[in-house]
Amino acid sequence: MPDNEKEKLDWLNQQVQEIRDIEGFKIKDIALRLGVEPSYLSRCLNGHSPVSDRLIKNFKAKFGAADVDEVREFRDQQSNYIKGQPAGIMQAIREHNADLKRNLDDLRKNIEDLRRENEQISNYINHLKSKE
Repeated sequence: MPDNEKEKLDWLNQQVQEIRDIEGFKIKDIALRLGVEPSYLSRCLNGHSPVSDRLIKNFKAKFGAADVDEVREFRDQQSNYIKGQPAGIMQAIREHNADLKRNLDDLRKNIEDLRRENEQISNYINHLKSKE
């Protein structure tokens, strides 16, 4: 667990808010599930008591929440992805444009083939009409 109290506090507030939004639980309900007093949980959420590693582990076990390290790793990966995004987007656009060009070339070839077939059919029909 990280020693950064601000990071722990932010994590706990985020997790509690999500539980409240999704499950509709009140602080009292969350505290009871965690086996702590509602006043203790409230003090932690307000920054008046430190957020213990035990509370984080218990929260994770009871609510299936990602711990602080997992959240930080996810954010770091997300940040790296976003930083590399312009180059990745440009590469995807180039690949997409190359696919479009190949598809357009195929369509032109198919249209030319159909035009030739149509011409042959038309010539055959005219040939048949001339024999009548």
